[in-house]
Amino acid sequence: MTGSPFKFLDSFTKEDREIFFGREKESEEIYSRVFQGNILLAYGASGTGKTSLIQCGLANKFSDSDWLPILVRRGNNMMDSLINSIRNAALTPLKNESSPSLKKYLQSLYLDHFKPVYLIFDQFEELFIFGTREEIETFAAGIAKVVKSDLQCRFIFVMRGEYLEHLTVFEDLIPSFFDNRIRIEKMTRKNAAEAILGPCRVFDIEVEEGFAQALLERLSPDKSEVELTYLQVFLDKIYRKSLLLNTGGQKPKFTLSLLEGLGHIGDVLSDFLEEQIALIPDAENALTVLKAFVSTEGTKRQIDIYEINEFTRTIGKDLSKETLENFIHQFVNLRILRDKDEQGKYELRHDSLAAKIYEKITLAEKELIGIREMIASRCKEYETRGNLLTQEDLNYIAPYENKIFLRGEAETFYNKSKQVIRSTMRLKRRVAVMSLLSILLLTSAVAFWFYQEGNVSRSNELAALSLVKLETDPTLAYLLAEEAWKKNPEGELALKALVNAYSHGPFYSTVKGDKYDISPDSKIIVTTSSDSAVSIYDMEGTLLKYLKFNVEQEIIQGEAFASGGKRFFLRDRHGNYTVMSLSGEKLHFFENPGIKKTLFDFSFQPGADGCLLNRGSDFSVYNSSWEELFRVSNKGMRSMDAKFSPDGKSIMGYADNTIRVFNMEGKEVRKFTCDDGAFITDADFSGNFIVTTSVEKNKNENIIRSLYTSEGKKCLTGNRRGYS
Repeated sequence: MTGSPFKFLDSFTKEDREIFFGREKESEEIYSRVFQGNILLAYGASGTGKTSLIQCGLANKFSDSDWLPILVRRGNNMMDSLINSIRNAALTPLKNESSPSLKKYLQSLYLDHFKPVYLIFDQFEELFIFGTREEIETFAAGIAKVVKSDLQCRFIFVMRGEYLEHLTVFEDLIPSFFDNRIRIEKMTRKNAAEAILGPCRVFDIEVEEGFAQALLERLSPDKSEVELTYLQVFLDKIYRKSLLLNTGGQKPKFTLSLLEGLGHIGDVLSDFLEEQIALIPDAENALTVLKAFVSTEGTKRQIDIYEINEFTRTIGKDLSKETLENFIHQFVNLRILRDKDEQGKYELRHDSLAAKIYEKITLAEKELIGIREMIASRCKEYETRGNLLTQEDLNYIAPYENKIFLRGEAETFYNKSKQVIRSTMRLKRRVAVMSLLSILLLTSAVAFWFYQEGNVSRSNELAALSLVKLETDPTLAYLLAEEAWKKNPEGELALKALVNAYSHGPFYSTVKGDKYDISPDSKIIVTTSSDSAVSIYDMEGTLLKYLKFNVEQEIIQGEAFASGGKRFFLRDRHGNYTVMSLSGEKLHFFENPGIKKTLFDFSFQPGADGCLLNRGSDFSVYNSSWEELFRVSNKGMRSMDAKFSPDGKSIMGYADNTIRVFNMEGKEVRKFTCDDGAFITDADFSGNFIVTTSVEKNKNENIIRSLYTSEGKKCLTGNRRGYS
């Protein structure tokens, strides 16, 4: 008989038979079922008293000569723990073997004691929470061999019901695994009342009439069943309170007034946990230490000082061994932890406490705990299967790499995984690059052939049209012939058309000083002549529009087209710009504010109707209604040129040796300096890159060409002979 009538968070053992009440029926049923097969599976929810039923209820049905109970917990490995438990119970010393035979060891144990061996696996779910696939399969195979033998050995597996689905590996090897099972239910109110009154009778505690019913009503007002863990914790609290009140040597008494004096019954375990932690001066670190005893599944786990230290470091608390030991001793005294076992491991007194502590673990901490357990599990598998972490695993771990504090075998395993993945990725990249180069060469060859064929065909069409138009419109004939020759310089027909156009007398005098531009889709030609005339043709030579300007406004052709070829602009000798539609409509006029025309440039926004106007030391951006959206100044530097990016979403400006990138709101988003000791003479976009041409000061013959990313990182640099 124990020193207290109530077990608090501890399980009942065989020595507690005098205070074990309310489970007589279940004890009889388990005793009956244990003889119905070699395996008995006892399962139920946490807090239903499964362990107490086996270690007290069932144990007291046997006499010492009827059975040899061997209690097994997983520890670090289920099979290792089983072998060690058998070794500890053996009278004849068992040989240390690298691959011990479970069947052989059990046979020796039976011969030592000459009574049936009962292997009781308490909290069997730990095998699936912490064990590796290799461990589970090895253990299941060992059990199957014993079950199929004629050994006087029975197995009792005690576990939480939600983990039953993990037992399929056992069912595959032992088809009868589920045949003999019993579900442990929560205690009814009637039996719970007996669990209150029975121990009180044994300890001569006076109980006021109606006390048990009042307590159960307050503890579980809406249910017909009772949480045994909560009941035992609260009964222990009442018992201790009654001892404090009866200081005159009187026997304890449970009264309704005592129950009322304890106030509202809330979450009994949470209240207990909060009260006990509050007794420790450094409550924050104390809670951190408690979190180490909880698995990612919210169950308790057995760990030693070393593992506790690893955990606290993982969540950012590097506590000394002395500090940890101090916390642990306090938790043992406060009845939160069990004292260390033979392997030097500690654990929470009950899974119900683990569930309450688990609620206090943050999501970030849960991630870190899960990662550490995953690495540890995979490290154990590596020892037998040789499987390292995958690239997907490493990607998942990477954000937490500086926080997991791996050591020993786990650290070696993790680093080796990274090394192998890097080597594999380098090999794959080499293969991919070679394959890509082969594909590009083939694709380029095919594309070039089609391009050449397309150019030849189009060149011949333009040359033929030039010859037809030679007599009626020599200017157009020359333009068509020149375009045909550009597309295919070696084409006989293009060369013939060009020679004829040059040799045509009336045309020669007309074309002198003329300029032209072709739309991006090669469908429109805009020509300007020295007499300030503008002609718009389609590519078949049809005159679409003829515009005549004042002779004083000599038209100098610029980068003519934008908006997919629907608009173009003209620049006169005074540096003014006129934006035109293809129908000849003047859309807008930009007047030069007196700056040299060479510093006054114009461009359309790609894919949109906005435009950019360079004004020497600054530039302005306009919308489709020609309203100025913003202006950017480059004060203190030489004149700045600006250009739209290919996607029309940003603007690059350059001056001296500096590149500046702006968004479409005029805000500078990036700025970087190019080649030292040189100034930029030109810069442009090339896809997602920026290409610059610079000249070293006082060394105009040394031209530097550089290629930068849009972020300003230099990729290539070279001179007029090429890039390096």
